[in-house]
Amino acid sequence: TKKLVSQSQRSKDKSGNVEMGEFGNITIPFYSFGNITSLNLFGLDELILFSFYLKNRSKYKNVLDIGGNLGLHTILMSKLGWVVDVFEPDPIHIELLRSNVTLNNVEPNVTIHPYAVLDCSTQLEFVRVLGNTTGSHLVGSKDSPYGDLEKFPVNTIDIRDIIKDKDFVKLDAEGAEAKILSALDETILRNVDFMLEVSSLKNAQVIYDHISKMDGINLFGQAFNWSIITQVSEMPTSHRNGSLFISAKSKVPF
Repeated sequence: TKKLVSQSQRSKDKSGNVEMGEFGNITIPFYSFGNITSLNLFGLDELILFSFYLKNRSKYKNVLDIGGNLGLHTILMSKLGWVVDVFEPDPIHIELLRSNVTLNNVEPNVTIHPYAVLDCSTQLEFVRVLGNTTGSHLVGSKDSPYGDLEKFPVNTIDIRDIIKDKDFVKLDAEGAEAKILSALDETILRNVDFMLEVSSLKNAQVIYDHISKMDGINLFGQAFNWSIITQVSEMPTSHRNGSLFISAKSKVPF
């Protein structure tokens, strides 16, 4: 992680080029999401996830990136040789994601899907948070969306229809993570690892209750040095608490 931090903190040139250690050079042109920018995609918690990808480059092959945003995670995963199906519902982000995948020459390993992932396939209203479009979400996924908002319909896809033969999922579904995970049974979770952000206390409780009923499926918290979570009070409840790792493994493969 320290090596990645030092490498990625180098100033980007005007084209958005960044040297990312063992990942090599990547290109992510500067973009403003409102109150934050694409520079925030290189924060410490993100760098920890990138280090996780590197550590497990030979352990995963077919992966899902749910909540693809501008494609940074997808690009880095694909550079490890992973085959990535990336899902992103916001048309503005999709356009930028497609452009970034092309700029980084990773098209052969990447398939882009313009859907929100949920526990069903339907059409729902999507809320674009203009002050920070990284926080955009399906209607009802967050209790109190803030600032100026735009709403428009998006198509959703059932997680159970896309997870077959996958071995890893990066999940950033902005409040929909509990519904997605609650749709999955023990049989599925024995064969796929999840790394995710939990967005609320309510979602933390739902996820904890669901996974705790399963024999041999573990929850690991970044905030507790990736130890096994044994009570709901140890669950992350926002991005400020770090990531949650869900796996049949006995420890986080770091």
